[in-house]
Amino acid sequence: MKSLTLFFLIAQAFSLLHAQTKTAPVIVHGKSVQLLPSTTVAVVGVGNVTAYFSTYNGSSGALLIDNARGGIVSGELRPRTSTPGLYEGGYAQATPLIVVDYGSYAISIPTSDSDGNGIPDAIQYERIGTFTATGSGFSASSGLTFSMSVSFVRSAGSATGTYSATTQNSAGQSNTVSGVYSLLSYQGTVSYVRSTSNSMSLSVTGLFQGGLTATGSTTYTTTSADQLSYAAFSIRDASGTTYQVRAGTMTRSGTVYRGTLSLVDGLPQTSWGDFTDYVIQFSDPNDANADGVPDLTDPTALPPSIATQPRSQNSTAGQNVTLTAVATGNPTYQWSKNGLLIATATSANLDLVNVQLTDAGSYTVTATNSSGGVTSNAAVLTVAVAPSPPVFTIQPISLTISRGNTVALTAAATGAPTPTLQWRKNGAALAGATNRTLVIPAAESPSAGNYTCIATNASGNTLSSAANLAVSDTADLSRLTNLSVRTNAGPDAQTLIAGFVVGGPAAIGSKNLLVRAIGPSLRQFGVPG
Repeated sequence: MKSLTLFFLIAQAFSLLHAQTKTAPVIVHGKSVQLLPSTTVAVVGVGNVTAYFSTYNGSSGALLIDNARGGIVSGELRPRTSTPGLYEGGYAQATPLIVVDYGSYAISIPTSDSDGNGIPDAIQYERIGTFTATGSGFSASSGLTFSMSVSFVRSAGSATGTYSATTQNSAGQSNTVSGVYSLLSYQGTVSYVRSTSNSMSLSVTGLFQGGLTATGSTTYTTTSADQLSYAAFSIRDASGTTYQVRAGTMTRSGTVYRGTLSLVDGLPQTSWGDFTDYVIQFSDPNDANADGVPDLTDPTALPPSIATQPRSQNSTAGQNVTLTAVATGNPTYQWSKNGLLIATATSANLDLVNVQLTDAGSYTVTATNSSGGVTSNAAVLTVAVAPSPPVFTIQPISLTISRGNTVALTAAATGAPTPTLQWRKNGAALAGATNRTLVIPAAESPSAGNYTCIATNASGNTLSSAANLAVSDTADLSRLTNLSVRTNAGPDAQTLIAGFVVGGPAAIGSKNLLVRAIGPSLRQFGVPG
């Protein structure tokens, strides 16, 4: 029956989860039972007769057939509303060619309910289901009333059993039929996640007629540590059919939660939707803080949530910065930078003292307690260098250069932001001269003058010292003609190191040099040592 598939999907309607999912075994009981068609009985003058059982439609007890499933009747024996222990259904007796009789009946099932879950022990999966129910019925075809006695036999832990129904009408005629009945019971797993939007899911498999499986999910709220309310949701079976489940509640007794699941349909005229009411129960073994209340509804066992996210900040090198996050659930904190843990950063505040450019990056904090963890949004820290006016680190120097040679003047400056440079000659800016080196090729008399460089940034500008460039007609202005050194040389500290510079910083080009070291050979001239 579709109602069976239907409920499985209901059952799963309790599980789409994320971090720190917790699970517990679950069982779902139907409040009704299903009576399958009886074996055939030979009736004199009529032929082989089969008894079919159906949902009671509230009046005539007309047989309800599920045409979508090839003419199979629903077979539901359903509890009468507000009458504990009284179950009612419809029936029909027919040969392969004609309906012999049809009507309705009601029988009383023992009402003992040891675990108080709303399901009589007699039709609860875990318990023995051997009992006799008695009642009465009405034949719509003959207009006669009849008494009825039905014996049920089922082992504990079995979803199916056998029945034998005997009727005797007011005319003294009796009839006995027998067959198989099944419980609408399911087992599986309930899963949940506690968060700002609690989610619960269920996956269950039927313990009868092929073991169909269904899944589904919904959100829920906790009205107290002893109760939760789940939202209405839609379910979808393997055939693509969608069903609706009513919102409901579950209550807690110790570690056990119980509630009722109901389909929206439930009209007798649609036999696939007749099985509408179920009791769901599970025992939650999760108790992270060991206070006796399962984590499912324990307000003190919620995983953390970030109440105040850390915010991005812009800073200047040398300043102090504090990143702050606030999380609920009494958690521990762990900060990370660019995804890497900061070993000592384990409080709600992350204090960064005298930040530098290397401190810039993306910071997050993870809050964790016994029920789970949550990571904050990223806070981006941007660090800029503190503004400072330009300062020259290399000053241009005065030079004398031979006519026709190339000369280079160099200046360099630091500052924040990085300054721009502009060379000047005799106080006038030189077009395009904005590099640190000013090259003057083939210097002539007009090239001579007073050269300066001005460095500029947002914090101001600074003028370099002046470099005087003189152009000389002397052709050999930069040549080193002779250098002589005489000394005693020895190992270690007595090593002789001679240094010289040829041409000066303005000289560009190649020069031929002769270097001679003739110390030991002087002995022949009587030079000691």
